[in-house]
Amino acid sequence: MIVSNGIDAHTGKPLIEISEDELTDLIVDAEGHGGGLRQRLGTKPSKALPWQVVPTDVSHAGWSIVFAHDESDEVRQALEPLVQHRRDQVEEDCHHRHEYFPGEEMVDWLARQGVNPGAIDPSRVGYYILLVGSPARIPFEFQYMLDIEYAVGRVAFDTPKEYRQYANSVVDSETFAPAREKVVAYWGTRHPWDRATKLSADHLLGPLVPDGADQRGLAERHGFRSAALIGEQATKAGLLELLAGNSAAARRPSLLVTASHGLGGLAADDPEQRLRHGALVTQDWNRGPVGIDVTVAGTDISGAQVHGMVAFLFACYSAGTPMIDDFPVRGQPARQIADEPFVAHLPQRLLAHPNGGALAVIGHVERAWGYSIVSAGGSQQRFEDAFAQIMCGVPVGHSMRMFNDAYAVLSATLTRQLNRVTHDMSAGAGGRRRLLELWMERTDVQNYVVLGDPAVRVRA
Repeated sequence: MIVSNGIDAHTGKPLIEISEDELTDLIVDAEGHGGGLRQRLGTKPSKALPWQVVPTDVSHAGWSIVFAHDESDEVRQALEPLVQHRRDQVEEDCHHRHEYFPGEEMVDWLARQGVNPGAIDPSRVGYYILLVGSPARIPFEFQYMLDIEYAVGRVAFDTPKEYRQYANSVVDSETFAPAREKVVAYWGTRHPWDRATKLSADHLLGPLVPDGADQRGLAERHGFRSAALIGEQATKAGLLELLAGNSAAARRPSLLVTASHGLGGLAADDPEQRLRHGALVTQDWNRGPVGIDVTVAGTDISGAQVHGMVAFLFACYSAGTPMIDDFPVRGQPARQIADEPFVAHLPQRLLAHPNGGALAVIGHVERAWGYSIVSAGGSQQRFEDAFAQIMCGVPVGHSMRMFNDAYAVLSATLTRQLNRVTHDMSAGAGGRRRLLELWMERTDVQNYVVLGDPAVRVRA
């Protein structure tokens, strides 16, 4: 059986349990739900900035902001402090405003800007791109595809006030606010009966923290200190203390990395869905239905002090929820799980917090799987590379390059394997198994997204 990360709020069971054969049949079925698969596959990776442009140099790599074409004047005005701040930092011809029109594919949108795929031109579209608005207006799929070549982030809030709060927080953090402590805080659950959290605790977080006095962790190798709350310490109270700056382990961490189940399973007509989907399930949960007392949601963090912090949330729905389930049941129409796609409330609250917002939150759309932690290559180098770059002050959007490149490479490989299985019956069970592995790993790595301005960087 294939079991995803994530817990159903009502039953306390995994969000999806499906046999390998059933899932493989879905992928191969070009006439059924798998028909959209070919359309969503990426292309080969491209590091196509002009040779003389250093991608981590925002001033020359360029910065663009993209509004939905009918975005309100209030939202545009609310983000003006951030727009002007980037204008002051970036070369005059490398700072751009764009519009997105409904239904535009990535290549069509680029063509309208006078740019071809595989040829980034900072004088037309900046390498760092900030999308503004809900995924109902600028789709997640557009973000996934654009992210193959560009460093892309998104802000999506419910009110102009929240947009203004985030814009002011970024400007203040980059110009006036004191730097945060050189600390990386790790928080991760490990339930003894649950293989998903054992995998993330042992294979994602475990290798990152110091192991005894003689072995330095990832943070220590880059001049930072580690603070770890893993397993029995990963309680709701422990995470809230970390966020509030009251934890004995770490007062003001620059980078927070969490690994846990994310809450799902709430119906589209449930008034709590937008507030609770993607909430982090804590170590306090002991099977069964998942209540608010054992999760950390956006409504829990009124006392947070996260100004200038970057957070990486490994959990289902931690970045957002699509409208249509990516994992339909064979023989049934694709299931609608939300009235429209939306960004999770917890990162919204972190970014636009009244006490000063986080710079960026990296999370997962849809269900998160273990394939990005333990894959055929047997390495979690993508995570280590992203965390190390964030620590070293690399802009957050560029720090995710390994994830974006993996998405493109796996998509191209998946296309070839899909053709083999559908047209060459000699592929056999081994070919179908390989197709399943490629599809799972590609879908998993695709759905990591940056929420916030991709040009922000940690000041520690």
